[in-house]
Amino acid sequence: LNLRNNEGQTAFWIAVDYNRGNIANFLFLNGADPNISDHYGDSPLHTNLPTDMTDEMIILMIENIDVNHVNRDGSTLLRNAIIYKREVLVKYLLKRGADPIIPDRFDYTALHLAILHRLSEQIIIDIIEAATPKPIHLVLQNPMTTRFYACLLKQLLEILPRDLVPKIMALSCDHIFINSRRNNGQTALSVAVHSNRGDIVQILLKNGADPTIVIGNRPFFDSSLSDAMILSMIQNTAVNHQYNDGSTLLHCTVMCRRDVVVKNLLDRGADPTIADNNGNTALHLAVTEFLSDQTIIKMIKAARPNTVDFVDHNGMTNP
Repeated sequence: LNLRNNEGQTAFWIAVDYNRGNIANFLFLNGADPNISDHYGDSPLHTNLPTDMTDEMIILMIENIDVNHVNRDGSTLLRNAIIYKREVLVKYLLKRGADPIIPDRFDYTALHLAILHRLSEQIIIDIIEAATPKPIHLVLQNPMTTRFYACLLKQLLEILPRDLVPKIMALSCDHIFINSRRNNGQTALSVAVHSNRGDIVQILLKNGADPTIVIGNRPFFDSSLSDAMILSMIQNTAVNHQYNDGSTLLHCTVMCRRDVVVKNLLDRGADPTIADNNGNTALHLAVTEFLSDQTIIKMIKAARPNTVDFVDHNGMTNP
């Protein structure tokens, strides 16, 4: 049953590749080894997941397999499970330690793929929670980071309590994962926005996704998105949170010339006086981006302290 042809393929390997799930099941139940790779190192279940093979049967087959084995085309079991929308299998693999950070040959991580293939909110959350990258992941991506992290750890240990350092490093790495970009600059957030997955946008923003990362256009610039869709996506997001470049959602929506969204954010308490790392407030940008006069006037009024503010600060009112 486990004899291999000149390519190193077993009968089980071929049955899986040709989508003959029933035959693969029969071979497995009669002693075929489902984990034998071909001469190129490609594992059969990394190549295909036949539709007539249940998640439960596949889980039995991969009990002893390396869940992070990568085929020559960059496929992992987790990637295949996501593409074939097998959520039970995805959950199992994540619990087994499948690494959602491993990119495929198109530079998609598990998070990008799960959004593209419209997996459930819970799966997205599971992937984010499973992604706890350590500095070693960043070292693997960029050989310049070894010394950087050694220096950073040394400095943190000198100025902070020892037990706080791992928490800080874990937090920074989490945000790096959720904001990781493909070669074309796409983040998980931009994929979710362009796929009109408002529910996922909210989850990503809550977990540290940065809407100010520029790909060519900011995520909310897409003309196919209505103002109502954007408002739905950001309804539970902190309006004055500052991202890596110092900007807020208000800056972002001003840059995207979304007058309706800008006005909504101002009504929600967005502060137009917050400056980004270049010293620009939302008001500066509203002028250069030619937002409407009404929007700019509303912004000025929102930035101007009311009389009650002075009363609150010093108990005095104007005569």
